[in-house]
Amino acid sequence: MASEEESAVKEPLDLIRLSLDERIYVKLRSDLFVFTLFFFHAYDQHLNMILGDVEEIVTTVEIDDETYEEIVRTTRRTVPFLFVRGDGVILVSPPLLSKSRGNFVVEYSEKSPNMADELVDQKKYLEDSCQSKCAKPKHDYGECVKRISGDDTGTKHCTGQYFDYLSCIDKCVAPELFAKLK
Repeated sequence: MASEEESAVKEPLDLIRLSLDERIYVKLRSDLFVFTLFFFHAYDQHLNMILGDVEEIVTTVEIDDETYEEIVRTTRRTVPFLFVRGDGVILVSPPLLSKSRGNFVVEYSEKSPNMADELVDQKKYLEDSCQSKCAKPKHDYGECVKRISGDDTGTKHCTGQYFDYLSCIDKCVAPELFAKLK
């Protein structure tokens, strides 16, 4: 009876408790760092975590000044132990779980070692499809950047044009993105 109570899931943090010393996936708010496939050793109610054998995946996106194309770079490194502050955590994904006799039991699929490869951000695909609708704000922003590129004073900026472009993309993406997330 005691073991059934220990493995029962009553609140979301119970799923994390059941994943102690298991490999899990964590994504952080900055969108630069993703920790995947590590052993989860400890946590608290604020989601501060101690992780071991961490594979850190850093993805950076740079924009080419001449062609305005996105250049995506991914680097990986392994860290023996890592402390993660809970205020930056946006996703904690434990191993696949299935219901068995009213309790949750940890199950691994053959795909779980590649969880980072399975996760696809739909927003990026939707943003690509909205590029044609937002061509004018993007062009205006590019022209502004060219116009002020020789300004050494730092007083000129293209903030308005940049936000116009981002607003256009967001308004185009939002309805389809929220429909996919439901």
